[in-house]
Amino acid sequence: MNRTYLQTTLLLLATLVLLTGAAPAKPSVTAYIDPALVGQTADQVSVIVSGSGAARAVEAVGGVVTDDLWLIDAVAAKVPASAMSALAAASGVSSVVLNHDVKSSDWDGWVTNLPLPSTWDGRPDVQPTGNPSVWNVVNPVSIDIGADKLHSTLLPSGKPIRGNDVTIAVVDSGVYFDKQVRKTLGRAVTDQFVGQADFVNSTCATTQKTDDHQADARRRTVGTQGNGYCWLSESDTADGYGHGTAVASIIWNNFTDSNTGVTLGVAPGADILSVRVLGDDGTGTYATVIQGIQYVVKNRNRYDTRVMNLSISAIASVPYFVDPLNRAVEQAWSRGITVVTAAGNNGSTPGSVSVPGNDPYVITVGAVDENRTPGYWADDTLPNWSATGPTGDGFVKPDFVAPGVNIVTYMYKNSQDPSRSQKIVQIHPDNATTTSLFRMSGTSMSAAVASGVAALTLQANPNLTPDQVKYRLMASARPAVAGDPIQLVYPVFRQGTGRIWAPDAVLGTFKHKAAANVGMNIQSDLRHGFLETGDLAYHYQGLVKMAPSTDNTAQMFYIGFADGRFLSLGVWSGQDGWLTQDVLASRRMAWVNSLVPMPDAQIIWAGGMTPLLGQSVDPSRRMAWVNNLTVWDGTASWSNGLLDGQVATVVEPSRRMAWVSGLINWNGGLTWTSAVVETSRRMAWVSAMDPATAGIAATTWINVP
Repeated sequence: MNRTYLQTTLLLLATLVLLTGAAPAKPSVTAYIDPALVGQTADQVSVIVSGSGAARAVEAVGGVVTDDLWLIDAVAAKVPASAMSALAAASGVSSVVLNHDVKSSDWDGWVTNLPLPSTWDGRPDVQPTGNPSVWNVVNPVSIDIGADKLHSTLLPSGKPIRGNDVTIAVVDSGVYFDKQVRKTLGRAVTDQFVGQADFVNSTCATTQKTDDHQADARRRTVGTQGNGYCWLSESDTADGYGHGTAVASIIWNNFTDSNTGVTLGVAPGADILSVRVLGDDGTGTYATVIQGIQYVVKNRNRYDTRVMNLSISAIASVPYFVDPLNRAVEQAWSRGITVVTAAGNNGSTPGSVSVPGNDPYVITVGAVDENRTPGYWADDTLPNWSATGPTGDGFVKPDFVAPGVNIVTYMYKNSQDPSRSQKIVQIHPDNATTTSLFRMSGTSMSAAVASGVAALTLQANPNLTPDQVKYRLMASARPAVAGDPIQLVYPVFRQGTGRIWAPDAVLGTFKHKAAANVGMNIQSDLRHGFLETGDLAYHYQGLVKMAPSTDNTAQMFYIGFADGRFLSLGVWSGQDGWLTQDVLASRRMAWVNSLVPMPDAQIIWAGGMTPLLGQSVDPSRRMAWVNNLTVWDGTASWSNGLLDGQVATVVEPSRRMAWVSGLINWNGGLTWTSAVVETSRRMAWVSAMDPATAGIAATTWINVP
């Protein structure tokens, strides 16, 4: 194996973990007007107006304030389209942004039959057994991320690592439990489901017995009326669409797989707080979502909410620090809530990551297709619909990837009256083989998986900050690599730092206080607006830039170093997609940076086309590259191109990829030790734990054919 090439690849991944980018954003001197507002023809336009004088300015131009978005110092309002310029020019207004629509981050094509590996036996994704709490499941997601290994591992307190004592807020379309699920799970529902704050049907409904002559006297209010929402218990919650139900169940599904004995949920012991912000069609607005986030923030201590899942997406149209939804998730992050978002399902085109996944602070998750072979990674791929970075502000996204294809979730199917089934079941009835379980795909599912791992991490390490949780999940992820010399199979804009691996994230050894978002100050970012030129020094521009090829057939995305070198992160061609290193070499492309040719000798190709020579980086970047030794402020040192204790597997070229295996040998306790595998044995991946044994030491290996 050529270690110099591997060093280049791993150098890049270390960069992603530690270096988000802290270059100042471009100056501005007037209130920001969302480009999406240009050319609006409607008489009244729904907008979000930010600034201390927002409400006053809305009324002055003849508009009406509809919602107080106090978390981000803004209001939602309806204003005349002709008044936009006057509104933006008003004193105390810093931005006017369209009240964008949001939708659940599910993929319209997720029910199509995907190409399947020959090792799949064709069984349905889920089949019932004689026990309503035990199911025959083809693809238990907890196995593929190693969560099942943690579920039977005890902390010093004596508790297993199942997400206990951590509440996850699912901001989505709601959560619904049919009678069968409530009966089967019993206390798992009553004890772990906190309740639902409904911002869609915000006024609590009333019911009455139709055959009662004194019906008016027997009226019952369903739920407890709150300020702008209705609070509902598990027996009264609503989710007409079904998306939020699916997301929540991936996190804490307490059903068991009959084949392996594992619990299906990633964090089956976690508590779930449902915040309903999407309607029965799976859509909503910025204003409603922000109201839901405000509720989570305001009640974070009451419910001990440590994680918030946002499997929703909207089109990015403004810089991250102007976008109201991004500012809201940053406020939650700054208050100690780890925010996990879906990358979106808009395809592999550069810049397709959606809001709020394009925010540089939060955790953004793309999808892995496991090909229905849990625990066996050699045939896994990234689906073409999983959204891709960089963001419009120049940040690398997604942060990592997680299983997101053919994931079994809760979903209600009414066999007698299909019109009463949840909407997704009505649209795709073939995916619901039972009354309770359903097959789902999308980065929404991937985000839910990551939220579950975040809960496991926080249970075992309760004092971690969101930045530290993000660091652990990124630093422990395993990238897809292949070939000799070793190369990244997918550019970082598709796979981030790699695929999530729960045991390392939860129990790995990390440097004290190691954190993501290095060099960025979220408090200063939030305190400053974007009206005065001086404010722009407190917002950030990512490090990723773009250089076109001289023949205008492709674009190279790169990071520039202080010594004049460039690290190429990937090349995109509108005709051919992301180009491989072999294609690039055959085309002999040249690149232009600000109309100046970029010398080939100064371009470092991620994955290894040009050897990495000694180089230095601006000390403020908090990295040092020294000849063939790369030292980074993380979990270990990169020495001779390999992380201490890390093994990279080379597979036959026809197989295209392997996943870097990481710190793979667990000695049965809470400490991970270095492992070296004999290369002649060609072993690659940790398999599922034998369900007949109770100890993690029983982990076995699967040979790569």
